[in-house]
Amino acid sequence: MAEIANLIKEKYRNQSGIIYCLSRNECDTTATFMCNEGIKAISYHAGLTDPKRNDVQMKWITNKVNLVCATIAFGMGIDKPDVRYVFHYSLPKSIEGYYQESGRAGRDGKTSHCFLYYSYQDMHRIRKLIELDDSGNHESKKVHMQNLFRIVSYCENKADCRRTLQLNYFGETFDDDKCISNKETACDNCQNKAAFKYIDVTEDSIEIVKTVKELCGSGGGSWNNNFTLIHIIDIFKGSSNQKIKSNNHDKLSLHGRGKQWDRFDAERLMHKLVLEGYLREEMVASKVDIINAFVRVGPEADKLIRGSIKLKLASASKNKLNIETTSKHSNTPVNTVLKEIQEKCYENLMDVCRGLAASLNVNTNAVMTIQAIQEMSHSLPETEEEMLKIVGVTKANFEKYGRQMLEITQEAAANKFVAECEENELNNIEEEGGDWLKTSTDCPYFDDMATGVVNNKNKRKTYYSNKGGNKRFKRGKTKNLKKKTAKPASVAPKQSKAQTSTLKSTVKMPPSNRPGFLSAPKVSYF
Repeated sequence: MAEIANLIKEKYRNQSGIIYCLSRNECDTTATFMCNEGIKAISYHAGLTDPKRNDVQMKWITNKVNLVCATIAFGMGIDKPDVRYVFHYSLPKSIEGYYQESGRAGRDGKTSHCFLYYSYQDMHRIRKLIELDDSGNHESKKVHMQNLFRIVSYCENKADCRRTLQLNYFGETFDDDKCISNKETACDNCQNKAAFKYIDVTEDSIEIVKTVKELCGSGGGSWNNNFTLIHIIDIFKGSSNQKIKSNNHDKLSLHGRGKQWDRFDAERLMHKLVLEGYLREEMVASKVDIINAFVRVGPEADKLIRGSIKLKLASASKNKLNIETTSKHSNTPVNTVLKEIQEKCYENLMDVCRGLAASLNVNTNAVMTIQAIQEMSHSLPETEEEMLKIVGVTKANFEKYGRQMLEITQEAAANKFVAECEENELNNIEEEGGDWLKTSTDCPYFDDMATGVVNNKNKRKTYYSNKGGNKRFKRGKTKNLKKKTAKPASVAPKQSKAQTSTLKSTVKMPPSNRPGFLSAPKVSYF
């Protein structure tokens, strides 16, 4: 919400716009927040009386207020051509609805912008409303669900032009080149097209569906077999959180299969499997009336398992390297350690978020958005100021929940610092020793020294490991730090007193970092 307010103040100050929200409460909360940010805003929804709604419309049309925070009913029949921006703070219920609502911007032909804020959890909110609607029959609910899945697929798509997707849905054609020709108004996918490429995810998808079938079946099982998509993602990513260990899910073949995947792409893969029918989510009410979405195999699962279907996913190019190729740079120890630190940080942050949500009896998104937690684990903020720069972290929710999360990111940042220091130290040792050894190969004393250095380097352990390694605490400090001294590659055999009377030029010396100085040999004279 703070990001929207900043964008309005920077680009659309004193210009007309709309923020579409899902509920009445969301409209009122958003309007209040915008007013506190110095933006002339007012809410509009069905809970207002007719005179009040008419008053809101008139104030907006006459520019007495610049911004209306409204449900989807607002704007129909209102002729206001100078709307410069439309935000969807929540997911629209259909592509038709989004097309109509976003089309209320720029009717005067001047440049205008539309923004859609999407979270997969919004789908669960709308699905719950559809299923709890007593006025709808089975067929109408089915149509609403199909419309919902289409708009979610539209939001999940990271490769195709947004304009093309919308117009194709209505049976029209559109040339993608026209979208990118004006970069000021190009859609996000066309602007980022070079960053995403399709990769084959068939084998991973088959393994995921098989695992869900083994753990959860098709539904109707015991409560112990109920697991969410997030849990399946954690298994795929190789998480070792308490729930995975207690259920022995770290022994599954799926566990860690997607360790090199970016979590954002792993989530998108799971969503794709749900949207295309290979998996499905079953809405189940708990004893305290909290709705949970548990994963089951979908109606199309068998087709995928039989191998008759190929699946592809648009993935960021940098992540493609992690998945499909082995890069010398990406496999360096410090990068591997950083990946482990970030993954562990994300797990710890999610554990805190789930704990807070459970204690408050709210959804995790009400505590902190998944996107904000992902950014925390990536950037590892160390101060309150750095934390507040993350989109989704406000002063209010930081005071309520953020300090616990800041402690986690501070510890992870300290671990990262130690790993980088050790990597730099190793690089300095190699640089100092490498050139000296190269210029010394003519001397017989150095025949095996280079080999000794290489062997020692190959035996060097990972800098940071949770399995028997050193636990990092504050920056620059370690606890129970024990280092083993590397043995030399070869050691000269013991000599008898008689043998010491003659000097052997083939004696093998242990490695040394001292450049070019040898101890004087012991010589016995006859």
